[in-house]
Amino acid sequence: MSLWLSVCAESGDAGRYDASYLRVALLGLRRLPLGDDFDANEDFTLQGLARWAVTQRPTTAAFEREWRILEGDFPRDAGFWGDRVQMAVTAAERELAERTNGAETTFPIARWWREDVDIHPNENRLRGGSAHEPPPREAREAILRDIGRALPQLSDRIDTLMKGHKRYADCTGDVFHLVRSSCNIGMRLLEKGSSEERVDRGRLSVSLAALAFEYDPLNAHAWSLMMRALRTAGRVQDAELVGWEALRRFPENVQWRTQLASLLAGGGAKPDEAIALLKEAQQLFPENAFVRTQLAEIVAEDRGGAQEAVKLLQETISLFPGNPYARNQLAMVLADDLKRADEARDILNGAIAEGAADDVTRSLLQKLDQGRVLRRAKPKAVVVEDASTLMLPTAMARRQLFLFEAGLSSADSLRAFLADTPQDSYATYVSERAGLTDVPFKTTFATAFEDALEKAEPSAMRALIARARPMERAIVEEAFAVSEGRVVAFSEFFADAEGDERLQTLERTLGQEGGRADRRTLLLRDFAASTLSTSVVSLVAA
Repeated sequence: MSLWLSVCAESGDAGRYDASYLRVALLGLRRLPLGDDFDANEDFTLQGLARWAVTQRPTTAAFEREWRILEGDFPRDAGFWGDRVQMAVTAAERELAERTNGAETTFPIARWWREDVDIHPNENRLRGGSAHEPPPREAREAILRDIGRALPQLSDRIDTLMKGHKRYADCTGDVFHLVRSSCNIGMRLLEKGSSEERVDRGRLSVSLAALAFEYDPLNAHAWSLMMRALRTAGRVQDAELVGWEALRRFPENVQWRTQLASLLAGGGAKPDEAIALLKEAQQLFPENAFVRTQLAEIVAEDRGGAQEAVKLLQETISLFPGNPYARNQLAMVLADDLKRADEARDILNGAIAEGAADDVTRSLLQKLDQGRVLRRAKPKAVVVEDASTLMLPTAMARRQLFLFEAGLSSADSLRAFLADTPQDSYATYVSERAGLTDVPFKTTFATAFEDALEKAEPSAMRALIARARPMERAIVEEAFAVSEGRVVAFSEFFADAEGDERLQTLERTLGQEGGRADRRTLLLRDFAASTLSTSVVSLVAA
């Protein structure tokens, strides 16, 4: 053991051997015969790594590379390493202090190594005690309280907290705490801080969103954070792609249409696309008042359509008489865009009298009395060169399909796009749905479902059930019900289907009254395309 430990210490520019000897020495420590008191030799190799770190003073990146290799060679749960690393580091520090007569009591990498295995001797009250417990809530709350401070004062604390959450998630499989902290901290980073740090805060939030994605890729908050963070980081085109991908994957959720519309009308500077998207959402989700009011806002502000916005908001108020947001929005359009302050005052007073007011209503009324404009001035946009880098062919294809179906692009434009796009299953589906091709074999459920709807033959639809997964069978049963003018309760037939929460959301949306006659079919088509089963159903459905 002493031979291999000495070789570890001497491997590098400050030693007698070149850096490659470290791997040889660590291998030698691993192959030492075990005594009666040991069941593995991780402790020997940890001591070797500590000796190397003390004498050679590697960079954090170089040390982490060697440490990760060692971790991988001894697959253990995250809580296994804490005490062992602490003993190895403490022993190395004691030997260093003795050798230098107390002039040096630690070495540069010691703090990082302790934190990496969740050892925080000076801050135990804010850290998790072991990998079997998540970091205490106080650790996250402390960061949120200080979230407005300069970023250098926050980044290390956030990194340490998230490492603790990762260990807990890896050890227990419980990802709730990690995702919650990632999204909460990420969102608050975007809301606070100086304008000079805005792009850097966006980048940090992107990394937090990516961490949340890694552990829970279906989490709605993670998708929302990623879109907002990319935009703040100066990657507007990437943010749009994430928005289109979210809409493709979760068509039953109105949130993605409204968030994407806000991005398109604002940073994306594409109000026509935003308006078309919200008009489609208005048809698909007729009981959602926010869609209508957001549409009116974009029409009034970004395209100068104040009269159109007034009509839309008046209709919204008649459909949702208790919704204060629509009334407030109507007052803004009347007072600011059409200069009809008296009518705006009547709207606000009427909202108060009918119990459909909120704090904003009273604030707007006060502004009117003071002769001020009602709508808040939009903050001056920080001009940042778009640094987008993402390539999401499915998201790009979903956008092109929307533009084509909304009448904002031609069949030739879609055909040209598809010609330059990798031909994956979704691109094939888009070309089939747009009627630009007729593939002889329907190799995914989505294309077979599209073909069966087009044929409108019960036998073609029934043929899908034989080879489909539970969620897909639920979609087919719903398609039959829709053709007969009714909606079935998914939960009665497919309580154990994967994605049951999505099915419940879809069921509620399909059950809403209003909207165009074919909106239920459109939702089912989008839902089927979002799953894109790889089950081969061509021979059954063709």
